[in-house]
Amino acid sequence: MLMGMTGQDDERIALSQIEFLTRTLEDAVGERSLQPLLSRIVEGACRLIGADDGVIGLYSAELDTIETAANFRTPPGALRERVR
Repeated sequence: MLMGMTGQDDERIALSQIEFLTRTLEDAVGERSLQPLLSRIVEGACRLIGADDGVIGLYSAELDTIETAANFRTPPGALRERVR
């Protein structure tokens, strides 16, 4: 437990983590396209940990690059589509 947190805080955090994982699994089952699912995952993960923004990148072994697959509130100009 972190300083200043109560058992109730821990319980609330655990419940929001479970809700996030449940929604993500439900989305994965019903989603036919990877991009919308990754967008929901990065947004949910950012909200879960309190991050201002976030990015999911997918590695391409063929090109030896990481390509941005989804992002959430990433500042304009902070992303490149492909990184070596």
